Amino acid sequence: MSDHCVFVADDADIRQGDVIRRIETANVDWQTWGFIITADCDIAQSKAGDRFTWLEIVRSDQFLDAYWAPEQLRRLVDKQTRPACDGLNGLIKRTGLQLSEVDGPALHAWLSEATADEIVGAIKPPKSADAKLLATLSALRLALGHDGERAGMTCLRKAWTLLGRDEKAQRAAIREAFDADRGFPDFVLIPEIPGTEGYGFVILLRAISSVYGKDLFKTEADARINGQPHAFHRIGRFSDGLRFSVAQKLAFLFSRIGMSTQFEDACDAATELLVDTIYQK
Repeated sequence: MSDHCVFVADDADIRQGDVIRRIETANVDWQTWGFIITADCDIAQSKAGDRFTWLEIVRSDQFLDAYWAPEQLRRLVDKQTRPACDGLNGLIKRTGLQLSEVDGPALHAWLSEATADEIVGAIKPPKSADAKLLATLSALRLALGHDGERAGMTCLRKAWTLLGRDEKAQRAAIREAFDADRGFPDFVLIPEIPGTEGYGFVILLRAISSVYGKDLFKTEADARINGQPHAFHRIGRFSDGLRFSVAQKLAFLFSRIGMSTQFEDACDAATELLVDTIYQK
């Protein structure tokens, strides 16, 4: 057993740090993992009633494919749209065509209907000098989901390659994605889950759910004995150091979330009205 996992007796009470698993009914090969985040004192005093709060855990490759890659593709669109528009508008001016300038929304709509070659070819015959523009347009079409590619790592890698990012740089970007010291991550990377194969797992700090106590069993055997083989059951427990770290990161993440501008403006207005009321007496 690794230093971030500790032994837990089958009859031990559920507590913070327990790792739970649910075998999905539709696909026995698919499993959902969770991390119990409810504080031990709240469990002991039944402050949460008959519910346990848990954070979803996914494999690291699933995290990249379903969470990280789509965000990187969105950023790519934000960054590359302006250069692509500038390149197309430059072509329009050089050819002397009486066409309106292309802006972001127009370009995105155009890319939904035409390939990069078709777009450039509609303005002038494609030449080698337009290679960078063609690559940028192709990457944008991929990132926008108009090239039949799902917005995951495969799509991102293709877009990166079109934009000239080599494999070494791509590998470095993926490593940075898991660097907990960069920015304010909303996840916690863990090397393993007890009794589960895989190259790392990710605790999603924003994926918060709850489960009734009656639907959470201390062992898989208990779940099966009670006729609920697909219910949540405990498969292990993380060490105190790890569970405290996860709880701290969760608290820090949500303590940073501010209210909307409208709400803050309303609070400022209420304060001013209060001050005026006091001094009008």
